[in-house]
Amino acid sequence: MRGPMEILIEEAAIAEVSNSVGRPADAKVVDLSDRTVCPGFIDTHVHLCVDGLNLARQTLQCSPAKALAGLYYA
Repeated sequence: MRGPMEILIEEAAIAEVSNSVGRPADAKVVDLSDRTVCPGFIDTHVHLCVDGLNLARQTLQCSPAKALAGLYYA
């Protein structure tokens, strides 16, 4: 936790993180001072082979499950 910071976004990318960034005159300011912001942090939890229609069958048939089963039985 670095305390109060400013994050400058340019063209959908983080351009600067600092105590005070150089804001363009037309900058849109979003106050997140009551939040914790983690620039660059993404949620990496994903199910690549499951759409939820038949969870048990899809889980057993997906490649990662087969790979893990192969490691277990090898």
